[in-house]
Amino acid sequence: MTEAIFEIRSQVGTSLSSRNAVDSLFNRISESGCIFKAILDFKGVDFISRASADQLVKSQNDIFQNRNIVIELRNLNEDSFKMIQIAAGTQNKAGRNKTLLPVYNITSFHSLEKFLMGI
Repeated sequence: MTEAIFEIRSQVGTSLSSRNAVDSLFNRISESGCIFKAILDFKGVDFISRASADQLVKSQNDIFQNRNIVIELRNLNEDSFKMIQIAAGTQNKAGRNKTLLPVYNITSFHSLEKFLMGI
């Protein structure tokens, strides 16, 4: 079991703006074989639409529930990070077994060091 890095910019460009793009990404993750952790690297992605953020949160939860694959989001800009937080807070909670997944926004060596010292 390993982890795999998915560079979002190389797959969708600088803007993640559709649910279909997120679905395609998570299909690739599901088809990647025996991985326990998928790292989504958003370096160079400037924009995430509300619909994409919503689908990302839903798909992240579903792939953890069904395949036990942890999704780590890296290099999100501040606006994208906020959009994902908003989407996570408004997911339809009825009829869904949700698992709270930690989200960390580490943007500098100092914040990484602070995080590591806290665990």
